[in-house]
Amino acid sequence: MLWEKWQHQILVIRHDLLKLEGMRLIKKEVKKIQESNPIINKPNIFYTFIFNGYRNTLIMGIKRQIKVKKGSISLLGLLVDINKNKEVIERVIKPNNYYKINQIENDINYIKEQTKIIARIADKYLSHIDEEIVEETITIDTSEIEKVLKDLVDKTEYYLVVLGKGDLRMIPNIEGRWTWRKIFETPWIVKNNKCSTP
Repeated sequence: MLWEKWQHQILVIRHDLLKLEGMRLIKKEVKKIQESNPIINKPNIFYTFIFNGYRNTLIMGIKRQIKVKKGSISLLGLLVDINKNKEVIERVIKPNNYYKINQIENDINYIKEQTKIIARIADKYLSHIDEEIVEETITIDTSEIEKVLKDLVDKTEYYLVVLGKGDLRMIPNIEGRWTWRKIFETPWIVKNNKCSTP
């Protein structure tokens, strides 16, 4: 019963993190488009809107994966549950060079430590306006947030293997699902109620 529950949860976690990883890849490509074109590579509040939205989406997405609460599915919650019931997983797979008994506890501690600042930003800045924040400034670079995301993606890929779902990879298929670059080939401003096409 627990094994099946864990297998279900790791698939839900995979789906959620793949969406974030897909956003990271799209943001990377948009940044390339911007920086390679000197006409548009200038300070603009629109870029602030795009990249701040991306940053905040990553923060809240990571916060979802570290929430440990009954009724919620998260990577940290899954690992805590597995750690409490090690005998279940060790009945199915024996500790070996890939899976080690103390790995789960190490990963729990690592995730908690790496996500401290992100969790605080999500709680104090994004989910609501906290009075304490008036006297406190918390900052974190987007590249640091992306590094935490990569860590969560890597650990999810590891536990997909541990939980018997190793045929599934943590690679988002953005090219196959979205021809998203085409939006930049079409004029955005409508003139005389008609949009000119290239």
